[in-house]
Amino acid sequence: NKRGSGIPVHAQVKGAAADLALIERRLRPLGEVAASIAALRFTSAEAEFTVFRDGRALVRAESEARARAVAARYLQ
Repeated sequence: NKRGSGIPVHAQVKGAAADLALIERRLRPLGEVAASIAALRFTSAEAEFTVFRDGRALVRAESEARARAVAARYLQ
């Protein structure tokens, strides 16, 4: 998956709001993480997504099915 390629699919992090610090700690060993107070961006060989503090996530993947699988694996 090339960075920026694929279609964006909206997902929701389990729970009403995302604990970005917790998500960052969980994802850091798995890929590149860039975090701010408003959002967290994760990139690895198999996944690319942005998680917003309100729990919304935008996952980039080749297909909607793949994006949903990425969201289930990394964000639930």
